[in-house]
Amino acid sequence: MFAPLVQSLMDAFTVSEGTIGLVLTLMWGGTAVSAVPAGYLLTRVGRRPMIVACGVVLGGANVLVSVSPTVEVLAFGAALLGLSAGGYFAAVNPFLADLYPTQVGRAVGIHGMSQQVAATLAPVAVTAALVVGTWRTTFAVAGATVFVATALFWALSRDVDPPGGTDAPPAAFLTSVRSQWRVVVAGVGMAGATMFVWMGVFNFYVPYLSATKTVSSSSASLLLSLSFAAGIPAFWVSGRLADRIRRVPLVLGIVAAFAGLVGLLPVVDGFWPLAATSIALGFVIHALFPALDSYLLTSVPDENRGSAYALLLAATITIEAPGSAVLGALVAGGVAYDVVFRLASVGLWTVLACLLLVYRLRWIPE
Repeated sequence: MFAPLVQSLMDAFTVSEGTIGLVLTLMWGGTAVSAVPAGYLLTRVGRRPMIVACGVVLGGANVLVSVSPTVEVLAFGAALLGLSAGGYFAAVNPFLADLYPTQVGRAVGIHGMSQQVAATLAPVAVTAALVVGTWRTTFAVAGATVFVATALFWALSRDVDPPGGTDAPPAAFLTSVRSQWRVVVAGVGMAGATMFVWMGVFNFYVPYLSATKTVSSSSASLLLSLSFAAGIPAFWVSGRLADRIRRVPLVLGIVAAFAGLVGLLPVVDGFWPLAATSIALGFVIHALFPALDSYLLTSVPDENRGSAYALLLAATITIEAPGSAVLGALVAGGVAYDVVFRLASVGLWTVLACLLLVYRLRWIPE
């Protein structure tokens, strides 16, 4: 929701890219901070109550953002959004893995695909909200929608029981951390740098295209929408592939494709070439998420799944969260967008080379 409104927020609060980048970092930092406590709470209260509680906080946070009088309140609301999102994701994907133990990739992919539909419609919804109101209208409507969705989930999920039985016992969290840390470290190593770069790229995609390419602001917003739209089939395709082929080579191949596309952005111009690049970029990065989730959720025993996934979520988001702040600070400090993207591409290729060496040495658990 924030990405299409970056320019509107900068104008409304008269702040720079660096300040808005910090606000975005607080949101993703909140997601990282809440993931590990959520993993522990899942062994106490269960996944359904956690999902409902996070939905209530998420709805309230959207309402708070919609009435923010200052950028400080905006930042606090963004942090609350992140905290609630971290708890939700820590609960929902292990919940799906328990419901569909033989089709984890498919279940995670479909769930991600539904999220991506919402993300794709976000720029359209933002445009409609700005026609009839302001950016505040967008967050107010989002808050109301979350409250309704949370109520529906609670009503519809009461009679649904995973075939694996109840949640893990209270001691499972620390046990999972000790026994499954190698899988978690492998997941973070394979995806951390890529997600860090993506966080900066997509949050500043519209300002980047508007400032450096021969496209208008409205065309830049459309290109961002195309990138998100490409994620819809990506979740489906990647989820299905994750159930059929080896997951580590799949993740590493996605990282390679993303590194190449980020390096391509500075040399592409014109609406149609940028449209093709945006679609490819969106497809590739969103294919990473179900592939990575499937890797972890199928690599650990059922009793460790929720806690290990929460730890992976916390670690990856902690790494990716500063992406927006770093890119915003570099641009605010006078470094050109294209230079930043070229450096990011080189960095990703370097990380990938190290990952391939580690994989060849069989240090990545499968």
